Amino acid sequence: YGVVGGTYALLAGDQLYGGTGQILSYEQQTGKQQFAWFPGKRLLVTPTTSYMLNDAGITALDRVKYPEASKQVTDAKFKRAKIVALRPKPADLAQQLAAVDEEAKKGQAAVEACTLFRFDRPKLESMIVAGDTLFAGGADEVLALDAKTGKQLWSAPVKGLVKGLAVADKRLLASLDNGGTACFAATPPPAPASVSPAVAFPKDAMTPVYQR
Repeated sequence: YGVVGGTYALLAGDQLYGGTGQILSYEQQTGKQQFAWFPGKRLLVTPTTSYMLNDAGITALDRVKYPEASKQVTDAKFKRAKIVALRPKPADLAQQLAAVDEEAKKGQAAVEACTLFRFDRPKLESMIVAGDTLFAGGADEVLALDAKTGKQLWSAPVKGLVKGLAVADKRLLASLDNGGTACFAATPPPAPASVSPAVAFPKDAMTPVYQR
């Protein structure tokens, strides 16, 4: 299966997604591999959309249709490998390969039809969906996309590689590879409350004596 395994995992519904470089889906209860095969290093899912992050950027896929389309491509790939490995070579080898290549072509066309948008940006490492916004982080930057269209809405520089993102209390938190954390908010933080200086000794009848 290529580069499969690692420590990345995502639970969504009754599915477990895991892998590094290639992300596969499994049934949580049985561990049986499912149809979906995502050539990426990070995956997010909503009820209707899967967001796949790879070295080139982010791709949004139709979550309902993509698993079957992905299965068509992978099935054709393995079928071709089996045909090539046949010994002795069948007389109709060329015809069999042509047929399976046509299946792969149709499967790839189905995958393309499932693609909702692509956002090209290398060196991204993390992403998170919050409402209608998809946040992503990478080398020295964080950015926000419209989760439906992929249109970039915002970006900001950071000092480091963004390894993780979290959204809480209307703020975006970015964890950096240098140990730092960057925090972003839609509105400026409130002004600090004014505090009167503390008085060590309140004035009383003896104050004039000690002030001499």
